[in-house]
Amino acid sequence: MSRLVQNTFGLLCLLLSACTGNNLSSIPDAPVYLQLNLLTTYPTFYGSYGEQIYTEGGKTHYRKQSFPLREADRTGFGGILICSNYEGKYCAFDRACPHEAQRKVCVEVENALYARCPHCGSKFDIYTSEFAFPVTGPAKQGLKKYRVQISPAGILSISQR
Repeated sequence: MSRLVQNTFGLLCLLLSACTGNNLSSIPDAPVYLQLNLLTTYPTFYGSYGEQIYTEGGKTHYRKQSFPLREADRTGFGGILICSNYEGKYCAFDRACPHEAQRKVCVEVENALYARCPHCGSKFDIYTSEFAFPVTGPAKQGLKKYRVQISPAGILSISQR
């Protein structure tokens, strides 16, 4: 009887430890902190559908414009991709492909619907889902998701979950 209790307890501890945090992502945790003013710097992104902002090379990029990041900004493992989906909901993801799990292998927005990894070819749905699930290619996980909050003053904040 005590052997059964020990085995059950051990299995329960293993299951509970596997379910904490964001352990399902192959992308390592990295500092994430980014604030964007949607009313002044990105006014056309505010309330949009199917638009994207991404970080790369110390800048944010939106509609062929680039803005420098602030010293306090932290952009995750492979950079951040911010999307407004078909419902107008803002979502933020790490740009590193979860199949490749390398800092320099980042997804690129293919059109308003998908982000694609140029290395493995995986495509991720960034328009109809708030989880950026893979729709083609070898990736089995969606892009790593970050928390998005918007203040009444139009400040979009992205942070670690």
